[in-house]
Amino acid sequence: MFSHGIKVIYLNEAESTNTYLRKVKMAEGDSIVVAVANKQTAGMGQGGSSWESEAGKNLTISVMFRPVLKAEQQFNIQEAVALAILHTLMEQSTEKDAKEFSIKWPNDIYWKDRKISGSLMECTIRSGLVTKCIAGIGINVNQKIFHSDAPNPISLCHIIGSNIKLDYLLERLLDLTQLHLHSIETEKGCMVYSKAYRDHIYRKYGWFRYRDKTGEFEAETSLITPLGHLILKLKDGSIREYKFKEVEYII
Repeated sequence: MFSHGIKVIYLNEAESTNTYLRKVKMAEGDSIVVAVANKQTAGMGQGGSSWESEAGKNLTISVMFRPVLKAEQQFNIQEAVALAILHTLMEQSTEKDAKEFSIKWPNDIYWKDRKISGSLMECTIRSGLVTKCIAGIGINVNQKIFHSDAPNPISLCHIIGSNIKLDYLLERLLDLTQLHLHSIETEKGCMVYSKAYRDHIYRKYGWFRYRDKTGEFEAETSLITPLGHLILKLKDGSIREYKFKEVEYII
């Protein structure tokens, strides 16, 4: 049973749940509207990358909501959604395995060095305010074999050793998403979730290989700005700041 204010639309097949939700109007009393596709034929990730998902095996959804935030707080929304996915997956795992989940900047979810989830955020800005957002979310749940050239996919079933009911996982994910989005409407909530996001960042400690337009280099994560830019510190002490897609993790 979904919480009050959550409207769920089930689709047997959709080109993209984000595309579908762009045409849907939120009714009075709807906190979030969700499109769930059994099969998605043209699912997209950040930066135009494709998302492989076997029909009936995974969660491929989009969540539409109307936040109460300023335009410069868009990254707080990404933080809240990423944490909702992260916490949902951690709840299904043993304590030992739960510790291996992290958020790969800006919003992929990793287990060790393997990708289990990705999301795509679309925000509408008017008069300096975020008036509507659609978050496309893909989570590998029960898919055992991947056929695309994605280098490092993993599913929840690989981690916990058994399949899990998609309806149950969806309900928990939406409950946490609704809670997290409501929490960031206050300044204190934004601070709490920003800290939690950074506490769970992938490669938070240590020196790792990266690649940008100048070539490969070694660096450590210095910080993530309120606007969502990644700051890396090189071994010579210099600092580099990146927007999304300007730097690549070498795994």
